[in-house]
Amino acid sequence: MWIGVGLILAAVGVLATIVAFQPDNALAFVAALGAAVTILFAPGITVALMIDVRHQRRSARRR
Repeated sequence: MWIGVGLILAAVGVLATIVAFQPDNALAFVAALGAAVTILFAPGITVALMIDVRHQRRSARRR
């Protein structure tokens, strides 16, 4: 769970840095695109994994 949160925070930091400095090259564009995709998809994946872990723990108790 904390890895997902750290990944999201890192992506926000990368995107904020790119917006602040406004570099004009292909590497900055690719980094911004990767950060944006991470910001969009990482929260959903993190929440889904948290739900799955809780479900597995409850299933294990019932056995």
